[in-house]
Amino acid sequence: MGTRAGEGLKTLNARIKSEKERLAEIFEKVDENRRKSAEKLIDRAAFMLISLENMEERIKRDGLIVKMKQGEQEIDRAHPLLEKHITMTKNYAAVCKQLEGQLPEPTTVAAEAAREMSRFAATKGKKS
Repeated sequence: MGTRAGEGLKTLNARIKSEKERLAEIFEKVDENRRKSAEKLIDRAAFMLISLENMEERIKRDGLIVKMKQGEQEIDRAHPLLEKHITMTKNYAAVCKQLEGQLPEPTTVAAEAAREMSRFAATKGKKS
């Protein structure tokens, strides 16, 4: 492996590690029973996001349609990464959905307000 390839791998691994850390912070409140599963999903999600970003950069650079030599002719075809990008995007969305399911139920502002109103109504009803 050349020096540039080694540097690229370090950068890639650093980006993946950074994304894992970002996701781990978001999912730190995951129930202990689900933590191992969540950690595996975080690993997958981080890898896929960075891979998708890399594919997107190449597709942007090369364009959606690329020339391909076939014998003496050149033909237009879809970028070879396009199909892989679409498939990985679907898989990434599925992993994100699974991760979301690992989180404890969110406390929404509306739900909290409803609870407060119920408590208020209950205490007012008792005083009368």
